[in-house]
Amino acid sequence: MSSNNYSLPFFEEDEITDIKKNVAYFLKQTDYADKIIKDDIFKLLEKECKVLYYPIEDDEICAFYRKVNETKFVFINTAIPFEKQVFAAAHELAHVWDIAGDASEVLQSIAVQNYTEGQQQNGILQNKIEDKANRFAAEFLVEEKLLRKELSERDVQKGAVKLHTCIELMDVFLVPYKTIVMRLYEIGYIGDVECKEFLDIPARGESSPVVRLQNRLELCAKNNEISRKIRLANFVDVSLRAYENKLRTYEKLEQLLGFVGKTPEQFGIEQEKEELLSEEELEALLSEE
Repeated sequence: MSSNNYSLPFFEEDEITDIKKNVAYFLKQTDYADKIIKDDIFKLLEKECKVLYYPIEDDEICAFYRKVNETKFVFINTAIPFEKQVFAAAHELAHVWDIAGDASEVLQSIAVQNYTEGQQQNGILQNKIEDKANRFAAEFLVEEKLLRKELSERDVQKGAVKLHTCIELMDVFLVPYKTIVMRLYEIGYIGDVECKEFLDIPARGESSPVVRLQNRLELCAKNNEISRKIRLANFVDVSLRAYENKLRTYEKLEQLLGFVGKTPEQFGIEQEKEELLSEEELEALLSEE
């Protein structure tokens, strides 16, 4: 049974207009005006700042953004579903681009609860800046014109959206279930009641209708992948250059590369073995004494 207790994010008309202008501007600037972004969001993020990918076994932490001496860093938790990593990256771009405040933050799951999986926590006062970053991320990843095109191709009428359509759109845009539901609501394809009913459907768990339908349609495999990717910006290259310039020993290089699950041997570097004296050299040395 639907509880319909969700409090949907509210924006003034001028706030929505401002978000849409920013979406249009940055889609054009990044040459994605007529393209579905999907996991290219990470390439866009990497052009703007140093991005650290590392798995933290805490699904309450999605990402964080920090500025150190004007250098911008974004961390992505790769132990969460890939679709959520995609959304978190777009959310952080809103901060990096100063669309929703260029301030350091730890992005927790509760801050993106309206657009990703997880139970809605009623009584929690949402941060308006985070709501704005979420709305930008959703519109940037699921641009209205492209969404309407996908709906038209499926002959989906307003007020007649089915769950399987949401699953198909999740696969197309590589975003969470709630992101698709919210975008359908935001462009007027579903109303308040329908939106809340869709949001009441759990998106995760073996008994989830969403998961069962994904399996039946054989869709969203990439969405549900947990990559556990490890990459610390250009850490590997910097470590190798330091060794090549004799600023690090082999042992230190081995330790540094170990942080990202790599070894010197993978880059053709082997530890130099100390050559032992031959029998002739040893005899010559002893005879001199």
